[in-house]
Amino acid sequence: MNATKDNRPVGQQSVLSLMIIAVVMLMLAPVAPIFAPLRAAPVPADVILVLGPATDSRLDLAERLLNEGLSERLIVSAAHYGSGHTIPNIELCARPGDRRITCKQAVPFTTQGEVGMLEQQAGKNGWTSAIIITDTPHVTRARLYAERCFTGTTTVISDEARLDVIEAVDEYWYQTGAFAKAFLVTPGCA
Repeated sequence: MNATKDNRPVGQQSVLSLMIIAVVMLMLAPVAPIFAPLRAAPVPADVILVLGPATDSRLDLAERLLNEGLSERLIVSAAHYGSGHTIPNIELCARPGDRRITCKQAVPFTTQGEVGMLEQQAGKNGWTSAIIITDTPHVTRARLYAERCFTGTTTVISDEARLDVIEAVDEYWYQTGAFAKAFLVTPGCA
């Protein structure tokens, strides 16, 4: 029998090599959907939804789209309490009398819950279209939930915020796990 230098039969080494290649391919599969999602240009819509966290770059883009007339309504998804990007800390949410802007916390406070909140608000207000704003690594998964859980048409766009290496690695693992959850644990709508 033929053996390799480490005394494993050639057949076992081939199987091991194929298993390593398969694992590497599985780990690389999400790279394109996470870091290079299909780009979409915003088109006029009934409402704009900013997914949480409502970062400055997401809010700036939403405000720009409102000012450009792409929509007359904005929903900002943010937590009521905590630190960081919470409703009390978001300047757009604190504008007195601006009836174009609604700030709400989705229940559950997940992407699935946020799209469910959009669907609920659309039903109440007769909306049939939405622009959804998030960050680049989240675009593909947000589209998945929008297609799955919103009866209208959506355009999901990125705020184009840049990520440093640490953020990119964190996003890769977070989004990969979240995709697995979307398919295996929570395949429906909130």
